[in-house]
Amino acid sequence: MNRVLRTLVGAYGALAFCACEAEVDVVESLELGAIAWNPVVASRDGGASALWRGRSVWVFGDSILSEAGSAASTWRNNTATSTADLDASDGLHPFEEALAERDGGVPPEFLPMTADEVAFEAEHGGPDCGDDCAGIALWAGSPVVDPTSDRLLVFYLKLIQRPGEFNLTVLGSSVAIWNDLREFAERPLVRDGSEPTLLFGADEPEVAAAALVDGGQLFAFFCANTGELGKRCLLGRVDPSMAQERNAWQFWSRQERWTADWRDAKGLFDGSGIMSVHYNAFVDRWLAVYSRPLSDEIVLRTSSELTGPWSDETVVHEALDFTDDGHTSYSALAHPEFARDGGRFEYLTYYEPHSGGMRLVELELSPD
Repeated sequence: MNRVLRTLVGAYGALAFCACEAEVDVVESLELGAIAWNPVVASRDGGASALWRGRSVWVFGDSILSEAGSAASTWRNNTATSTADLDASDGLHPFEEALAERDGGVPPEFLPMTADEVAFEAEHGGPDCGDDCAGIALWAGSPVVDPTSDRLLVFYLKLIQRPGEFNLTVLGSSVAIWNDLREFAERPLVRDGSEPTLLFGADEPEVAAAALVDGGQLFAFFCANTGELGKRCLLGRVDPSMAQERNAWQFWSRQERWTADWRDAKGLFDGSGIMSVHYNAFVDRWLAVYSRPLSDEIVLRTSSELTGPWSDETVVHEALDFTDDGHTSYSALAHPEFARDGGRFEYLTYYEPHSGGMRLVELELSPD
């Protein structure tokens, strides 16, 4: 899928619900350069991360490789990598591509397709499929560690892609389980019907844009398309041990209470389908970080409570612009596992479309 399409699908949002300033000042934002992946990785977007078993584990959506390995294509709908380097002030290195040792150093998709999905692609693929061509994409979203079992939960979106620009059908989203970086993640069966691996159907909230654990609860921000470049974010919660049980999920409602009915959920702010939310002790605020749509601006919202109210957007960094072809950066995310000096210094990444790489940024914060 091309970068413009990925931007439009994953990075919309700009409207505010709180006429207030973010209670954080940025003393300085500093470009630390491009992140060096394994040379076989030519390009990838997404990049949400979590600290798991002493390593920073990153998950990605569309990834382009320079070698196909045993696969038929150099395209991957998802990949993952990790590093034991937790000092981002001098860059991050080295990264180890998940499962790459299985195929001569070429990383596979860590979210595997089911037998039915493989059969679907075989039926709708090939050089002569014509108007019937279709493929399945599993886009990795936000990873979060389950404190009850030390497994990694990875939210993901399932789509059907067909020829033509923006020709996508969202089938729903779910939560995969990763028990060991040396093995593929698992996609449990969570419902009856034609899409047994999907926790949320196509008519329900999409894959969590950001997820975190606080006070023993798993919280997830679901940012649904609302038109006019809007991604209105709803807040859900669940006991992390029950994350694959649809009936266990609750949503923060317009009545300022938790409800099982997501249709009654309150829109907290307009954010992005690619976003991070975490608590920063230095400024004593929750921080939501994402790319402003169709621009090179990285923005921040703050709140004293996950349920809001959330502040207006504050621009914290202007991404480097290497091209004048109309493509803009996107996929801005914070990586709190690298924060230092009690949260005074935060580290962000964003996707730069000209090179197809991701760049690392250091923010120095100050309470307002």
